[in-house]
Amino acid sequence: MLLQPYIDIHKHGTEHDNDVLTIYSKYDTFQTLLPEKQYSIGIHPWYIQDFESQFNDLKESINQPNIIAIGECGLDALRGVSLELQAETFRMQILLANECNKPLIIHCVRAFPQTLSLLKQAKVPVIFHGFNKKLSVAEDILKQGYYLSFGADLLKEHAAAYAVFSAVPVKQIFFETDDSMVDIKEIYKAGGRIRKTAEDAIILQVQENFKTVFNI
Repeated sequence: MLLQPYIDIHKHGTEHDNDVLTIYSKYDTFQTLLPEKQYSIGIHPWYIQDFESQFNDLKESINQPNIIAIGECGLDALRGVSLELQAETFRMQILLANECNKPLIIHCVRAFPQTLSLLKQAKVPVIFHGFNKKLSVAEDILKQGYYLSFGADLLKEHAAAYAVFSAVPVKQIFFETDDSMVDIKEIYKAGGRIRKTAEDAIILQVQENFKTVFNI
């Protein structure tokens, strides 16, 4: 499969660039997806309302060919419903990912031990989106073979992501725009500067990571 030069693994919004393979993240409605776009869909921990209905919608939609991942899903200790309900919602999405063999894109805030414990059930690749934590947290994730996705924080020299990025194996990285207005190409350039690596080399490696995760 011939991939676009750049990959945006996690994006909210509708903007399109022909040079970018974008995975659009949807957490509200799963029935109005455009067939020409690639999506991840999931029950975001902030927006758990009627779990049974939401999960049924997710199951009914997940086998559409342009839905290639489940997420973002996970745990958030600062926002949303109780962690107990978040954990059950997350667990069910992990099992669904195993069943349909689709990678998981993870939202995690102040709940890394609990998230990693639940992910022991996962039999699919796992990507932690928007990573901006210290090296010890990164190491706990990476040693499980999971991936870290970095966003606009790579443009901020004071950010934890900036300090950690050069220590992360390039075989375990992705880039994303999330809900920022930053161009994904600028995030790639920042990654190259931080690692003192040619941007082309990073582009090629992220493409290889994508092929591995999505079994292309």
